[in-house]
Amino acid sequence: MRKKTFFTSVNPKQSFPELEKEILAKWAKEKTFQKLQRKNKGNPPYSFMDGPITANNPMGVHHAWGRTLKDAIQRYKAMHGYDERWQNGFDCQGLWVEVEVEKELKLNSKPEIEKYGLDKFSQACRARVEKYSQIQTQQSIRLGQWMDWKNSYYTLSEENNLHIWHFLKECHKKDLIYKGETAIEWCPRCGTALSQHELSDGGYQELTHQTVYFLAPVKDKPNEFFLIWTTTPWTIVANTALAVNPEITYVRVKQNNQIYILAKKLVTPVLGQEVEILEEFSGQALVDKKLDYISPFAETEVQQNFKHTLIPCAEASEDEGTGIIHIAPGCGDYAIGQQFNLKVIAPLDEKGNFLTGYGFLTGKYAHAIKQEVFDYLKTKGLLYKTGQITHRYPCCWRCKTECVWRLVNEWFIKTAPLKDVLRQATDTVNWCLPADGKRMHDWLNNMGDWIISRKRFWGLALPFYPCDCGELIVVGSKEELKTLALSPEEVDQLPELHRPWIDQIKIKCPHCGKTVNRVPDVGDCWLDAGIVPYSTLKYLSNRKYWQKWFPVESICEMQAQIRLWFYSMLFMSVVLEDKAPYQNVLTHGTVVAEDGRPMHKSSGNAIWFDEAADKMGADVMRFLYCCANNTTSLRFGYNVGAEATRKLLQLWNAYSFFITYANIDEWAPTLNQEPLCPLTKKEKGKLLITRHGEAENNVQGVCNSDPAKPFPLTARGRRQSQELGLKLKAQGIDLIIASPFPRTKESAEIINQFLETELIFDERLTEIRAGSYEGKDSHAYDTRFNSPEKIYHERKLDEETEAENYARVTPLLKEIAAQYPDKNILLVTHNSPARNLLKHLLGWTETQTIQTKLPNCGIACFDLPSLGTANFSNELDAWIISELVGLTQIVSRNLDDYNIPDAFNPLVDFIDDLTNWYIRRSRRRFWKSENDTDKQAAYQTLHTVLVELTKLMAPFLPFLAEEISTNLTKEKSVHLQNWPLPNLALLDLDLNQKVKTIKTIVSLGLAARAKQKIKVRQPLSRAQVGLPGNLDPHLFTNQKAVIEEELNVKSVEFVTDISRLGQLIAKPDARKLGPKYGSAVQQIIQFAKQGQFEKLPNGKIKVSTLQKEFTLESDEFEIVCLSQKCEEVEYSNGIAVKLDTVITPELEAEGLARELVRTVQELRKQADYQITDRIRIAVSDLRIVPKQYLEYLKQETLALEINQDLENTDAHTTLEIGEQQIEIGIKKIVKKSFLKKGKGL
Repeated sequence: MRKKTFFTSVNPKQSFPELEKEILAKWAKEKTFQKLQRKNKGNPPYSFMDGPITANNPMGVHHAWGRTLKDAIQRYKAMHGYDERWQNGFDCQGLWVEVEVEKELKLNSKPEIEKYGLDKFSQACRARVEKYSQIQTQQSIRLGQWMDWKNSYYTLSEENNLHIWHFLKECHKKDLIYKGETAIEWCPRCGTALSQHELSDGGYQELTHQTVYFLAPVKDKPNEFFLIWTTTPWTIVANTALAVNPEITYVRVKQNNQIYILAKKLVTPVLGQEVEILEEFSGQALVDKKLDYISPFAETEVQQNFKHTLIPCAEASEDEGTGIIHIAPGCGDYAIGQQFNLKVIAPLDEKGNFLTGYGFLTGKYAHAIKQEVFDYLKTKGLLYKTGQITHRYPCCWRCKTECVWRLVNEWFIKTAPLKDVLRQATDTVNWCLPADGKRMHDWLNNMGDWIISRKRFWGLALPFYPCDCGELIVVGSKEELKTLALSPEEVDQLPELHRPWIDQIKIKCPHCGKTVNRVPDVGDCWLDAGIVPYSTLKYLSNRKYWQKWFPVESICEMQAQIRLWFYSMLFMSVVLEDKAPYQNVLTHGTVVAEDGRPMHKSSGNAIWFDEAADKMGADVMRFLYCCANNTTSLRFGYNVGAEATRKLLQLWNAYSFFITYANIDEWAPTLNQEPLCPLTKKEKGKLLITRHGEAENNVQGVCNSDPAKPFPLTARGRRQSQELGLKLKAQGIDLIIASPFPRTKESAEIINQFLETELIFDERLTEIRAGSYEGKDSHAYDTRFNSPEKIYHERKLDEETEAENYARVTPLLKEIAAQYPDKNILLVTHNSPARNLLKHLLGWTETQTIQTKLPNCGIACFDLPSLGTANFSNELDAWIISELVGLTQIVSRNLDDYNIPDAFNPLVDFIDDLTNWYIRRSRRRFWKSENDTDKQAAYQTLHTVLVELTKLMAPFLPFLAEEISTNLTKEKSVHLQNWPLPNLALLDLDLNQKVKTIKTIVSLGLAARAKQKIKVRQPLSRAQVGLPGNLDPHLFTNQKAVIEEELNVKSVEFVTDISRLGQLIAKPDARKLGPKYGSAVQQIIQFAKQGQFEKLPNGKIKVSTLQKEFTLESDEFEIVCLSQKCEEVEYSNGIAVKLDTVITPELEAEGLARELVRTVQELRKQADYQITDRIRIAVSDLRIVPKQYLEYLKQETLALEINQDLENTDAHTTLEIGEQQIEIGIKKIVKKSFLKKGKGL
């Protein structure tokens, strides 16, 4: 008869990429995302702003890091019930797209684009954006990212461009717009200027260039020269001054009958030893000499008719070169040129070629004339020597061409008038990585005016109309353009506001009436992205909608975006609204290859997104991104991917294990079985206790119990209250009883906005009275006595004691149980009243109570009228549930702080605890044939853990979480479930610590075995365990059997004096101590290794030598325990484990039996047997099977017979026992009657 199974069977060898494709199809068919949108619609909003991805190529694996983090944040908030916009963004304009389209069309310059036709070029740019935005959409869907993909924003949209026009109009009103001249980095291929923040993101490359030491003759002093060094020989022809540092010492030196002037410190590095120093003087004295010099290119037309002289400059350095800087204002030194009113020589056209008037250089490319310059200097006798340097040099961030410096006329926005407001706005932002806030401040302190114009084609049409009368008209809207246009109907007929169409619109100057053309420039692409907190939120068309979603609560991008997108958004928002557009900023690092090298297509180590998704799967990729440190580079590749896969297989195997045995036993979940959740729908008779949301006094760490001077909830506390209300919304709370204290009252009222139930206040629930500690440091209050018992019972000044608070609050419990036995009651109170209620309900000691700090808006749940909670007959069940409650708190807290790795990595650790401790220790509970209450409890607990775990996993690993949850619950989707609300009454910190200690003991014992190369399957006679003084050995008496089994020893003995097990010695780290203590290090090491040290409470040690005492920090030493002969001892954190490693013949026999069991189990896996299949074991020599362990061998392997028939087996292997080679095979038995007759065991 076929068994009735609740769960779908699981493929233990499931391919994750194939599983993900099945789930993607399921989501699409069932419209799961759309159901989530409908579920949360109308709830409180959560505003996330997606930084637009450039739609010009398929995604790489580096894009997937940020998109994974964004998806995790949004999924987490959705599980809290928040209404979200889910809007993806595409960046569409600028060089990103233009360069790729030029490649497509085989165009190599701006003139070729103009010849091809701007209209066709712009259409090609738009077409490329449309193509790759669709490709990136499908790739993002493959990653598991949820967005409202039909509602993505595009920065090329008219709405986006018009919002930028409005911004520029506001800048103009504030007198921030101007056209100015400067020498700036210029891309000769693209023919456009590059701004500071463009170059900050990958704009500098490590390049090797030729350098030159050249001579500038001192005027009227024959054979005397200034010796100058430069890394850009092409700029020498544009030199107009030399700069020296007033604080540096310079010298006149003689070498080979010539006199050179340079920095004293650089004489030997540059000239060598054979010199004669003639004179020393300061840089200022050198300037005061008013020496002029003759340009090396004096015959060149542009170098004539002006004075070449020295100027002071603090940037002149004696660390490299000669201490003298050559100044070329037209080639990058514009600011200092303006400061000293120097002549500006601008030698290059927009292609980087020299203009007319530069002699033999005319018409030549700047980066191609180094050798010609060297030869010219040599013929003039002005070449001292050449060299090489590897340095960071500016390159075009898009096409990678080496930049030149070129004098340009561009449009700028002034930044100085806004710097103070920008700094203030920056300080209102929560930078999730504090260093990012400092980086933004550093950028604000050093940034120049924003160059917003580009001499290109596909981009924002700058709405600037400069009239010959001197008036600049900045158009702020399409309506204004129509009003000013000579032909308003042409504005309506424009297909789009891009070039070349917008160029046709001419306006009439409102001041003089002349016809005015638009400037041909387009805007910096960071204007496009910077405006999106306004354009996407309908700032100009629907201010109410904008106010609902602005400022955005979080953004997440690469760290490089601090100077790019984050800055442009901040700047534009300060101009428009004097505030930051975002509240929380999360950044991440860069993705590199596994060996740490940058990923590049040219290097052959780039991994494309589609390839990675197909080979390792999206969840594995997301695993790597979520566990990575956001502050550093992520090493990505198939080896680290394989390790992540192994981690996920741990969970898959746990899931498979549960499904397999549950189906064998026809086990199915029952209603109300999951004790982790405080309530299930329609369940009545529950008492819930919570603490108010976070308040200002919690953040500041001060006592506050005076209702006349209350501290309000923080924004986070209000959000916590909202989230609790959302979670309890559908669960039928009949009454809220709250403390009337203002912060608790506010929290209860926010919760009740969602519950819409009766709310009453009870003075007994108010905060513990702080008395004279009011407004003072809460840590001092919490530690006013050195004993938890004294803190609980005694009064130091006039404060209320915890015991008094207990007496005040606990009578309420009896009243509730009597009056509301079948109702759901929520108590909203403070930390002390809440923990005293839990003390009464859970039987906590005074120490446990004092050491408990309840999380804001956490929940403890009890049954009414019994006031009881879940009871566990098996300590393993209580432990894993307690760990799960703690895990839920950790994951939630870190996700609330946007700390993805610290939220995700504890999940990975928990999976290890679940599989390698709970399931492994519980296996026999599932294996046994009796269907008793212990077996039922094991199923119920493991089912609960897996179900709740999938909810915690869902934001990070959406596919795996979906598969496991759907099968275990038969619900439509885990992503439609609420975020877990753990029952704090089930959190047992003492039990958690106890199991942690046991696991440490086991780990140390296994390490001791490993050092002696003794397999765990080989039993040993004894383990001795030394515990630190703060741990009572009696607490672990009932766990001796566990330790014995884990370590495979016959007995365990606890000792309180670790010196009985061996001598504790300290091993100092000489590399760390050397710089601190010098020659004393050897004595420190000598005495520490003799055990002459004292442990200090803060984790440090004090080492006493003959001369003095030295304090070592916790990371400067290691404590080990020296062992004796035939015994191995391991030590860590105050715990020592010693093993007796003598193996008797009896122990050897038992070890052999265990080895045989392991071998047969491996053969069962090879043969792909079901776990219920019965087998026959064949052994080439039956004498090796220990007779006393025969039944053990059969029982462990489900064997019905053991014989020597190796002819017909399903799997076999060779086992080395001593010097013997033993053949072992297995055969599946279909019916017991099929057993082979003959000699056997």
